[in-house]
Amino acid sequence: MKLSPFYFLEAQAGGVMTEAAWGGVKGYTDARTEHFAVREKVGVIDFSSMGNLDVKGKDAKTVLQEICVNDLNKLFVGKVIYTTVVNAEGGILDDTTIYMLGEDHYMVVAATAKRYSTYQYLLDQAKGREVYVTDITGGTGILCLQGPNSVPLLNKISDVPIDDVKYFGFKNIKIAGEDIIASRTGFTGSLGFELYVNSDDAYTVWNAVMDAGGEFGLQLCGSQVAAVSLPLEKGYLSGRELVVTANPYELDLGWTVVLDKETPCIGNDALKKIKETGPVNKIVGFILPDKTQTVANGSPVTAGVGGPEIGKVTSAAFGWYLDEFIGLAYIKSEYAALGSTITVLAGETPVEVEVVNKVFYDPERKFL
Repeated sequence: MKLSPFYFLEAQAGGVMTEAAWGGVKGYTDARTEHFAVREKVGVIDFSSMGNLDVKGKDAKTVLQEICVNDLNKLFVGKVIYTTVVNAEGGILDDTTIYMLGEDHYMVVAATAKRYSTYQYLLDQAKGREVYVTDITGGTGILCLQGPNSVPLLNKISDVPIDDVKYFGFKNIKIAGEDIIASRTGFTGSLGFELYVNSDDAYTVWNAVMDAGGEFGLQLCGSQVAAVSLPLEKGYLSGRELVVTANPYELDLGWTVVLDKETPCIGNDALKKIKETGPVNKIVGFILPDKTQTVANGSPVTAGVGGPEIGKVTSAAFGWYLDEFIGLAYIKSEYAALGSTITVLAGETPVEVEVVNKVFYDPERKFL
């Protein structure tokens, strides 16, 4: 079992610890309290299990352009982009954020479960090139401050103001004398920052955040909200949606695909065809009319009660801020128009639901 550099600090703080490939925190209190803290004040979340890959060298950009659908020419030092990593068929192998740290120098942040496969994919693509790929996950902690009070809290402990950092931007700062990358990104759907910390500095940075957090309503949060209800309210996709059998156009990620890059991605031809013909499946949102009911991940979706199966529920949970039970479903495109009716199973009970925008919370992005 791998451990975050914050693991023992979280245990000492009263976290309910879990054991898996990575030891982590399920939560510190009830899910509603932690969820509301991120929406209204500030929550602290440990995402150190994310893959952290250092990519540098003369051919670094070329290699990254070949595996990613987005265009790295959008980047400059201090800017982040979101992209998917695809294969030759346009199938999704991972979703990542990419940071430009300097000339020919990038940081790729991969999904926890895809850390090794994305690292190997990069190594394979780098063969014979002037590029060096290093997995620095073990030496990096990622402490996320998420919520509207993340800005005043960070301003109090940073050596420089962070008000000028725009969404999907980052800045090099110091906290308690330690070097930090403060990135205005996150997986919660609220305004917030991800702090990239050297593992050796985790104790110092953690204590600085804890000491300053009281006046801002700081709440420690665990995976019960960080990996479930918070991202789902925002329509962010998890490993249940981001699978190799899906492509960016099916998952409403067509906005990340740049088909006319000078260096096209490996799946460019396949993605062009999918864009021209239209995706076979689509990801959609739904809300249960009775919020006391629940729907299980992976349960079937049908075209009406007793109708043919048209897909699966991928992610479903109670959205605490919305006070509704919400979900995402991956279904055949002909049934995916907004306002259409599909049927999901609440336990053994078929329930008709309306197809809605998968971004349930803040679709106008006012709070990022």
